[in-house]
Amino acid sequence: MTEETQNYVTSIQEVDLKRRRIYVNYEPAFVLYISELRRFGIKKDAYISSSDYEEIVNILSKRAKIRAMALLKDRDYTRKKLYEKLIAGGYPDECIESAIEYVSSYGYIDDRRYADNYVLSHITSKSRRVIEQNLMQKGVSADIITAACDECYDNYGMSEDENMQDPEVDIILKQLRSKYYNKDLTDYTQLQKVKASLYRKGFLTDNINKALDIVVNEQK
Repeated sequence: MTEETQNYVTSIQEVDLKRRRIYVNYEPAFVLYISELRRFGIKKDAYISSSDYEEIVNILSKRAKIRAMALLKDRDYTRKKLYEKLIAGGYPDECIESAIEYVSSYGYIDDRRYADNYVLSHITSKSRRVIEQNLMQKGVSADIITAACDECYDNYGMSEDENMQDPEVDIILKQLRSKYYNKDLTDYTQLQKVKASLYRKGFLTDNINKALDIVVNEQK
């Protein structure tokens, strides 16, 4: 089988008024403008020459880099989320990888920086477990998540106040004082319900107990 016979156009589908998605060997290959289909003579049930295919990939690689830069102007992305945005745009994998390496080389995408910023933005409103789960869903590696959380939590509230407590304790205290302050937390059954509720939100048992001790003492 020659290279040309490997690039057999099996379908062409409309994306919008100006663009079409090309299927090669029954798999989605790339998205081109209608003018580019005419330029390369791309038609259903026809072959794309290896030289034309290479030129198309070069065009789309440049286009993917421009698209990646445009996306990153508005907000930070993890590698995974940027990949998902580009794949949704119809770019081939090789073009996406090239674009991601390009923006990474200039420091425009950095999963560690993203993780640091995410932790700092949510450290006073979410439990560490929830923060870690959210970062995992965004495609950040476990090693980066652990390093970012460890550093941010260790540095949280560093000041001359030696009694500064874990940020999770602060979050739990706020919730206890707003939602449960009128509850009798000296009652064992009520106390267990509150503990279970906080645990389901991802808070560590030790921090739950510390916060409860403070609030129970306040209620005495």
